Amino acid sequence: MKVIKRRRDKGRSGSGAALTEFAPTLGLLFFLLIPLIDFVIAPIRYLVAAELTTELTRKLALSKKWSEAVSLAETDRWHQQFAGKWGIGLKEPKLALICSNESQSVSIPAGQSIPSAWLPNGSNGPCDYLLQVSMDAEISLFDLGRVGLVDLREPIQVTLSANSHWENLGRDPDTNQFYINE
Repeated sequence: MKVIKRRRDKGRSGSGAALTEFAPTLGLLFFLLIPLIDFVIAPIRYLVAAELTTELTRKLALSKKWSEAVSLAETDRWHQQFAGKWGIGLKEPKLALICSNESQSVSIPAGQSIPSAWLPNGSNGPCDYLLQVSMDAEISLFDLGRVGLVDLREPIQVTLSANSHWENLGRDPDTNQFYINE
């Protein structure tokens, strides 16, 4: 009896089959997906910085006096510390008080007093009083160096601004001056 030896078909094994897709996948990861992560992270950090600016503005607008709001903005650093935890660098806030009526408005920078015509009983009244806070912010991205065509080492520079109505239009009983002008 004659034994017939069949030649076995040796097919390709499954090991190493994904190796050919590995390099293009890494290319997509480093040149497309990682830069796209910053397009998701940067807006989230921007929203955090904008909300911190709005919250600081509300807090300062509830101050009793204009001078208290200015000194509180100079001493209180909670917003900068919180922003630092999110990868956001907030600079010093700049304050201004905007006095406006139906036809005109004036902006009073921090440290200056309001002209008597713009006070609540002044000749330009009735007026709306808005506290405006603006801050420069640096929104950092992931420190990945240069990835693809995008340089991810430089932070995004933005200026944030928020307004809030000044609440206290009363007078100091001791000096008879408006709190907004002290």
